[in-house]
Amino acid sequence: MTKTTPTWKLVLDCAQTLTAEGNVPFTRKQLIECVRRKDPDRSPGTINPIIQGMTVNLKGGPAGRGSGALSSVRRGQFVLTAPAEVPMEFPVEKSDSTSTLQTSRTSGMKAVPSRTIAGIDYQKICDIEAEREPDGTIGVFEPQSRYANEGGLGLNKYGAGPFCRFKIPANLPLAGVYAITRDETLLYIGECENLSRRFNYGYGLISPRNCFSGGQETNCRINALVLKEMQAGRALHLYFHRCDNYKQLEAELRRDLAPKWNRI
Repeated sequence: MTKTTPTWKLVLDCAQTLTAEGNVPFTRKQLIECVRRKDPDRSPGTINPIIQGMTVNLKGGPAGRGSGALSSVRRGQFVLTAPAEVPMEFPVEKSDSTSTLQTSRTSGMKAVPSRTIAGIDYQKICDIEAEREPDGTIGVFEPQSRYANEGGLGLNKYGAGPFCRFKIPANLPLAGVYAITRDETLLYIGECENLSRRFNYGYGLISPRNCFSGGQETNCRINALVLKEMQAGRALHLYFHRCDNYKQLEAELRRDLAPKWNRI
């Protein structure tokens, strides 16, 4: 990249590279070092304000291209966010605190196919497909080996792996309830504030830190279950119901349906 490449673009490229390498979350220092490898003339004093301005939940820094591309998850650590655009085929359903399984329906969904779970319409997002090696075999990974375990942490219950990698469409920063199915069998119900981020930087891309005690062991558990299904040649599907009472709805569905992969 040349000097004419804007700094925000270099930061975004570096964030995408670090994410693809499994460095999630990545640090401000890693972003700056990556940008300076691409262009040593860019100083930290120039890069820092751009990172700040690109981070959706931080104040300061110039607004402009790339704004909202990053999200701060803790001090000095970031993840990529999904693009801000919301597909028109997912109209949001407004609901009040008294909504139930029967009143929390979404109407007007234009895309197909869809299915109904406990009387609620869900839109199919995609099939879940694990990344494969050039020979067609499913790629397996043990990211825990990349973690600088200075604190001597032990692996969590599901942290040994192996794991796979998978992605869903990146343009779905939507809140709601999602369902993972095997054909007609409901396997898992979950809720999210951002569907793309929940899968692409959670279940589908296991961070080395999450393999250890104190990490997100649910990510490890669900990824390992997906890998097992993929290795057995079984097809998995992702469905989504967009709503604003997603926490209540998920709790009701988990209680009433007791999906196999959920821990009640």
